[in-house]
Amino acid sequence: MLYYQDNFCAFKRGKDMFFFESESNSLIIPHSEQVFGATLQYIKQNKENQTLDTTSLINEINLLFKQKQSNNFNTFKFLKKSHPSNKITLMLSQDCNLACKYCYGDSGRYGPSGSIMDEKTAKKAIDFLIRNNGGVDNSFNITFFGGEPLLSRKLIFSIFDYCDSISLEKSITFRYSITTNGTLLSASIIKEFIKRNVTILLSIDGPEEIHNKNRIYRNGRGTFNKIIKNINLLKKYNKSFSIRATVENENFLQVLKDIDFFIQLGAAQVHISNLSNYCDNCSDFPINIDEISKLNKEFFRIISNIKNDFIRGKNPYYIPFLTALNKIHSTNKSLISCGFMKGSMAVSTSGDLYPCHRFVGLEGFDFGNIFNGINNEKQNLICKSLDKATIACQKCFAKYICARSCVRDIAKNNGQFITYPEEYCKLLRKNIVEYLLIYKEAKTLNPDLFNQYDSHC
Repeated sequence: MLYYQDNFCAFKRGKDMFFFESESNSLIIPHSEQVFGATLQYIKQNKENQTLDTTSLINEINLLFKQKQSNNFNTFKFLKKSHPSNKITLMLSQDCNLACKYCYGDSGRYGPSGSIMDEKTAKKAIDFLIRNNGGVDNSFNITFFGGEPLLSRKLIFSIFDYCDSISLEKSITFRYSITTNGTLLSASIIKEFIKRNVTILLSIDGPEEIHNKNRIYRNGRGTFNKIIKNINLLKKYNKSFSIRATVENENFLQVLKDIDFFIQLGAAQVHISNLSNYCDNCSDFPINIDEISKLNKEFFRIISNIKNDFIRGKNPYYIPFLTALNKIHSTNKSLISCGFMKGSMAVSTSGDLYPCHRFVGLEGFDFGNIFNGINNEKQNLICKSLDKATIACQKCFAKYICARSCVRDIAKNNGQFITYPEEYCKLLRKNIVEYLLIYKEAKTLNPDLFNQYDSHC
């Protein structure tokens, strides 16, 4: 049973029950089913059951309801007030040597198709990153992305040299990461990445028959054997890497059950994501809600062992709920689920700024460039469209945990957003209830588990 009204929810399933209030981030555990029922009746009807000792609990809930409610989203104001970003994603190549069937670009080539970032633009992007931070940080993070960023191997090495010169001059440090399809790795590249301590996220979708279904060369040949060969090369040089798997719904549970496949490859961590098929010129939502709903129950059953390992303090290879748990534990209230226009800000090959790498080339979502800086007027218009499309989220109990999910899913051409389908929101609320239950269990069995996150939340 799930009941919710403005910023508040009540949940009961068997012996699991709680109340949750979003503005205070308060998870309240009643001490009996009778008290839960009486308190819920009070919330629904504002009528207290005098035969039960619910006074203290109701007083606590009343205090929560009397708090100042932050119901009006203003994403533009939120972004301007938040900490300046010390991260940037460089789209070194809007081209790719593969032709993955599910790619959100034209087989890895997208707006402007097949373009490559030049050295001048890359250097200007780094200058912009430092300038836009306003001197708040002296450590910066650069992510190399594409298309396939290793098509621009020489540019990556040139960026390393440029950042070295800045480090010497300004006592600034740089950290690097790359998302790559893995086919172009070589001994010389790996050695350089070891020297620079580059974090590697490598795309492989599962065992050969699943991986080769979509991740193919332009001649139609599968890429599995080449990637395995290069993974072995990474292991030869003791270079750690993580794996990103993008999986169709029909294969999602199989891949999840075979998580040991990725671990045996030597991955430090595994990230498994469902496939989204964007349609930017239509009003369709890109996720098949019926299919995802069918997967959900089985998903939480499969990850039960992962959950138990996590609660015991073990760091599993695959932790799909960690971001949600951190948000539940945190006192911060984020309006955005990711680094939208901040930590995930992406620079196109031509130097235009986009909210993240998934937006690059999408008409109307550029909001300035690295040469002239952020266009506040255009940024504000994009944010206003997002706030209008998500106005129903403002009173949802899950709003700071979901944080409007991945807003790329509701982005359309001309800088406009559509509204999330209510069926999708119901699905997210159910998932967040499961995460609240995991958090409640974790706090009960291992009270100190989240201390390591306190300084980061």
